[in-house]
Amino acid sequence: SFTFPNQSAGTKLQFYIAAQDLASSPNASTYPNGGSGINPPGSTAPTVLDTIRFYGPLSGDYLIAGTGANFPTLKAALDSIELAGVSGPVRLLINTSTLTETSVLQLIGPIMGSSSTNTITIKPNTGFTPQVNIQVPTTTAATYGLLMYGVSNIIVDGSNTTGGTTRDMTWSGGTNSSTTQNLIQFFIQPWNGLTDGNPLNVQNITIKNLNIRGGYNSALTSALSDYGVLVQGSNTGNAPYAIASDITVTNNMISQVAQGVRVIVPSPAGGSTLMTSAPSMPSKAPAHGPAAMMEISMTRMPA
Repeated sequence: SFTFPNQSAGTKLQFYIAAQDLASSPNASTYPNGGSGINPPGSTAPTVLDTIRFYGPLSGDYLIAGTGANFPTLKAALDSIELAGVSGPVRLLINTSTLTETSVLQLIGPIMGSSSTNTITIKPNTGFTPQVNIQVPTTTAATYGLLMYGVSNIIVDGSNTTGGTTRDMTWSGGTNSSTTQNLIQFFIQPWNGLTDGNPLNVQNITIKNLNIRGGYNSALTSALSDYGVLVQGSNTGNAPYAIASDITVTNNMISQVAQGVRVIVPSPAGGSTLMTSAPSMPSKAPAHGPAAMMEISMTRMPA
């Protein structure tokens, strides 16, 4: 066995392993394959080396795709946050005019270091008006574009300026030609699943300044689970129940969905849930136009 010495965050370590047996004419090999030599084995390295990257918690600004990218996709950045956590406010800046994601995106809590100060923000880089396309294979069971499950302190902001209110980013997913894989664009849900019995609430989540477009077409009905934003509280497991609170959906243009915003939140005994929402349009519109129909359903859970 062997160990690697401690490395600083961001270090990329490349290596290969070589071995030979004790035969009079030694047999040697390397991993990865391709190396050669005996006494010592692997004196000629393979062309392709194995790689280990050392990650630390994220903090600061990170470019997603485009020139100088820190991450090639938004999924890669979110996966890193799930793995390593955060140590300060993080901004994931979309740095290209078109970003195509071929897997569903998710943040599943708990996120180490997350707090009301150490927020995670997804927004366009200055000067960009990106189109984010979620293209999920039809073989994928998941029906969401971005799942926020048991996480808090998340901001999705479509403005490409700090503190701006312009809708500079378009977020879309699903298809216009089929009644399948029409995604919930943003799915927000608390989690009761921790083995220690402590619920993971979702709190302090903001979705703002976006053009949100689904895959709604004239063949679909409102019965299809196709929403711009769905907030669904937890009503499973034992008390204490996980809750969704302080969810803000504001200044978005939501279109081509069966329903703009839907909120289904249980109200636990001894507590309450809260949603602050500013729908984009005052009424339901035709299938291919803006949609801001909003539904809120609350059920009281037993003590």
